[in-house]
Amino acid sequence: HHLPSAYYTNCRSLNDQKLDDPKQYTPRYDSDMVFLTETWFTKAREENSAIRGYNLYTANRQNRIGGGVAIYIRSCIIVKVLERHMSPTVSAIWLLLSYPKMPKMIVGCFYHPPSTDKSSSLRYLEETLCKLMSKHKNAKILLVGDFNRIPLDFFCKQFNMKCCVDFCTRGNAILDQIVTDLYQY
Repeated sequence: HHLPSAYYTNCRSLNDQKLDDPKQYTPRYDSDMVFLTETWFTKAREENSAIRGYNLYTANRQNRIGGGVAIYIRSCIIVKVLERHMSPTVSAIWLLLSYPKMPKMIVGCFYHPPSTDKSSSLRYLEETLCKLMSKHKNAKILLVGDFNRIPLDFFCKQFNMKCCVDFCTRGNAILDQIVTDLYQY
């Protein structure tokens, strides 16, 4: 199987000075998928964030600064938007990808603000993944994001997935994580 390549970064705001960052590193890393958290996108910024050869999918906070997630997907990959979720505790977008010689994939980009309730965000993840997996039974899972210390051990066991990041991503903590059942590839 050919799996699409992925790149992830926690932007902590794509303001006017940083807006060119995705346009610069996407071609440099030649990624099929680019995951961004804490984009802080407004509608105007989102409209100015096009990258040639990619489609942009977002879930932005409404009427609030901060948060937000985005995924750039190479335009040759067939994409179906499964769900966008924006609440005070979660920003998330879920996509179904179809690509030649690749298993169907459910990809998600997730942001949990540090000062919000971890249990409700974890419950959202569990309920959403159960719902999506029941509709797309043979799809593989790739979930990327800023989990801000949400404990993922039981979640991973429940869905037969693994956390891929085993080093500190901010200070002495692992806040950003890649969770997947694609570890056999």
